[in-house]
Amino acid sequence: MSGADAGDADAKGVTFEGDFTAQERALLTQQFSRCHFQLLRRAQADPARAVIVWSARSGFAPLGRERWGGAVPTAAPYVLHGRALLHVRSRSEAEAAFGEPLGDITLPEPANAHARWEGAKRALRGLIPWSATRLRR
Repeated sequence: MSGADAGDADAKGVTFEGDFTAQERALLTQQFSRCHFQLLRRAQADPARAVIVWSARSGFAPLGRERWGGAVPTAAPYVLHGRALLHVRSRSEAEAAFGEPLGDITLPEPANAHARWEGAKRALRGLIPWSATRLRR
């Protein structure tokens, strides 16, 4: 990583664990701040593809976190390929984007972003006519 790229990462509070290329570090530093990236695995067939995990730095508390019951994630898996960064929500989605089986890689579990919303719907059942399509959003 060049001195300018390292300075940008330091200034934005982005840290890296693993063998990220200078281009990957620059791309992630442009898009994120106050976080840590861990490279879990590179694809054998296409080394430009990598499974990575974003994690929040200590003290990370986005606005509204308490309002949503702490459902804002503190870690999230991505597949990085060149300048494309895909947030994956399941192991099968990660394997499809990665192009290879993940093997023994453990991905972080998604936050239950709708825990309070689901509780509110149960409490109001019968009072508000919820449609099936609106509930799946």
